Amino acid sequence: MTEFLTYDRTKEVVVVDPLFIALRDSMKIKPSTVVIEVEFKKLSVKQFNSNYLTKNLPVKVKNMAADWNATSVWDFGYL
Repeated sequence: MTEFLTYDRTKEVVVVDPLFIALRDSMKIKPSTVVIEVEFKKLSVKQFNSNYLTKNLPVKVKNMAADWNATSVWDFGYL
């Protein structure tokens, strides 16, 4: 996502790359679309595919990366 955003400090605005808007429009995702939140441990691959992927619906998968080393190791000092 950050590849599509830039911050102009002189104007204090976030600039969205036109490619992102074109991509969003081609996916037919409206900015007002409600994003459903699902707990990772309660979501199977089959459910994800049938409920979200095939229907082209956005979904926020909560706690998916909770067990990843990056969540405990990475901080601003590390980066």
